[in-house]
Amino acid sequence: MLAIVIFVLDKAGRLKGNWLLALLFIGSSYDLFLALGNSWVTGSPEKWKLWRCAVMFCVVGFTYSGIAIWISGETEKPSSHHESQPLPTDVLTFRCQ
Repeated sequence: MLAIVIFVLDKAGRLKGNWLLALLFIGSSYDLFLALGNSWVTGSPEKWKLWRCAVMFCVVGFTYSGIAIWISGETEKPSSHHESQPLPTDVLTFRCQ
């Protein structure tokens, strides 16, 4: 599982799109089975078993979604700087003609 994550992080600069997400999904599924099968979850009392499974599921999900967001790159946010500045008058007259 760690090898898949390292491979994905290595290829993040060269490989784009759904391949990275598919590899991260495979790595997270391996990690999820390890997280749900550890002794903290399996050795817990019956009342706490579902809660501990949910906690481990969320930890794995948040971790891998954070990695996916990090390697997918930042999306360009429209800056308010361009929107607040009025266009020059020569551009406005050129567009109107």
